[in-house]
Amino acid sequence: MMKKQPANIVQLRDVTDSDLPIFFEQQLDADANQMAAFTAKEPTDRDAFDTHWNRSSRQVSPHPAHPPLRFNPFF
Repeated sequence: MMKKQPANIVQLRDVTDSDLPIFFEQQLDADANQMAAFTAKEPTDRDAFDTHWNRSSRQVSPHPAHPPLRFNPFF
């Protein structure tokens, strides 16, 4: 069970392999791709998507213990 946090702190969990099909499906959203600053060259290419995530998941973060993100709803 996660430790209870104040309402204005967001903590992200690590990405798991079970997240990837959902991420790929979200990548197929044409409206989201039009609004995004960075997109895949070919959003429907599952092999390229898997290659990217396999490469990314092997990289070690320079900041392994990320602090929680602080969110101010009044900003």
